Amino acid sequence: MNLIIIVNICLGIWVYIDSKKRLCNEKIWGPITAIVGILAASFWLAKRPLKDGEIREGGIVWNFMKYFSVMWTIICFLGFLYGMHLAVNDFDKYQDKYQKAGTAIGASLGGAVIFGFWFIVISFCMVIGFFLKKNSIIEKGPTGSLAVNDKQIPKSNI
Repeated sequence: MNLIIIVNICLGIWVYIDSKKRLCNEKIWGPITAIVGILAASFWLAKRPLKDGEIREGGIVWNFMKYFSVMWTIICFLGFLYGMHLAVNDFDKYQDKYQKAGTAIGASLGGAVIFGFWFIVISFCMVIGFFLKKNSIIEKGPTGSLAVNDKQIPKSNI
């Protein structure tokens, strides 16, 4: 559980900084992401105002599913590494070969469960994402608050 809290806080800080750079409501996006985690961060990436030169294709649902899949992969990988770390620490505690074998088997089964859980969620996200992807939607930056702010500031010819 500590791993999820750390990841959520890091994502919240990153979203806060990114939303501040993009002139969006950082006082809302950062804390919401710290609480909700990868759901809010994925939605932020799918909806955030684009800077000049940035392009986003496929629509909101496709982008949400794409970013959620990437973040879910990272979370599952970190969970796998954390589980293996705990198993190695337990492995060193035991002197009996049967206890060591049980720890190794348990760690292998835990890794398989994490992989299965990852695969099911990724498969669902990609099927829904590909089904609802709209190739006709192409957004080019600047958008949102950056577009409004960009039009108000005259560019110099220097």
